[in-house]
Amino acid sequence: LNISFITNIDEFPDYASIVFSYVSLKGNNLENRILRTENGKFFCSSNYALKHGRPNTVEELNDHPIIGILNENHVPVNYIKLNNINTHEQYILDLSNSKLRLDSAIHMKKVGMTSSYIFGSLDVLVYHDLNQGRILPVLPNWVLAEYNFYLVSRKNTSREEQAFIDFISDCMRLCHTSEIQY
Repeated sequence: LNISFITNIDEFPDYASIVFSYVSLKGNNLENRILRTENGKFFCSSNYALKHGRPNTVEELNDHPIIGILNENHVPVNYIKLNNINTHEQYILDLSNSKLRLDSAIHMKKVGMTSSYIFGSLDVLVYHDLNQGRILPVLPNWVLAEYNFYLVSRKNTSREEQAFIDFISDCMRLCHTSEIQY
């Protein structure tokens, strides 16, 4: 069983049995399953909050250092559209003056936990640190992006592959982080 996680993919690789991706793949012989949807949100370390406070409004984000984003081509993203999950209000955040930019939510979390920056990440990546109080939400009603996690396989899977697909699908449904209370 060959499993790959590929974020930027156009076609199913020959070597793979299963691919996890942020995008679905087209193909007559492929099956795409959305395992879950995760929201990207802002967070900070508890030390950052003690020292600098947390913004109370989306406009106050401009007064705080934020780790900027590099896209899949490693080009800085200067503006991101934030969406309020309650009011559906939108806000364009200017990140053009970010002094630090990363292309990985995992690394944003690691850097953000040890530096004086607000950072974006997925709930699933910060869940345990949130519960332990090491990370705090910043404007939890505002979403940076919504990510679908797909499991892509060929339509004709072996019994073992199908058992694994069913197992992973069940795990992803059971350990959903949408119930996180901020």
